[in-house]
Amino acid sequence: QRQMCIRDSNLPYAKSLIETPVFSHEGGFYQQAFDLVISHPDPTVSIYYTLDGSEPTGESIRYTKPLRIKSRAGEPNDLSMIPVPDFWEEPKEEVFKGLVVRAIAVSSQGVASNIQTRSFFLDEAGSERYSLPVISITTARDNFFDPQMGIYTEQNASERGLQWERPAYLEFYEPDGSLGFAQGVGVRTHGEWTRRFAQKSLR
Repeated sequence: QRQMCIRDSNLPYAKSLIETPVFSHEGGFYQQAFDLVISHPDPTVSIYYTLDGSEPTGESIRYTKPLRIKSRAGEPNDLSMIPVPDFWEEPKEEVFKGLVVRAIAVSSQGVASNIQTRSFFLDEAGSERYSLPVISITTARDNFFDPQMGIYTEQNASERGLQWERPAYLEFYEPDGSLGFAQGVGVRTHGEWTRRFAQKSLR
């Protein structure tokens, strides 16, 4: 019988029977491209990963060689082009983009590890690009933008309660680029009338 662990990842109560994959680089700011190696102490497991923020499963991309982590400069805007309620304007220039890698290990018996998540930001200025802390919130696209379940959409932004909380992974980077903390979280929209703003408050 196929067994799987608790879905997410990085939540403190999640338990798994096998270790999580090991990344060769920590998340954060880098000035030059590099190859990300994902490994595991047990050579018999298979590693699967995603690059779109979704939780990897045994049906995701199988890891077979290092992933090239590089600047995303020149890529077209995507999420920032999704119209949301009042005060939204189409970006007038290219939006800076990071790259998120999420990975799991799956044993030959079908037991999955917890999820390992890392956000990478490639820019010539490195951590000096910003003078304030940087927060990376990783979640599946549909959790924010799906018409039926997305909490960032016009029809759902005012919804409240646990049923409108979505699972995510949060990384907090200090102004010097060092990682302050990282953990699994639940995310909801927050506020009253400000829920209609293009950039919404989250809790």
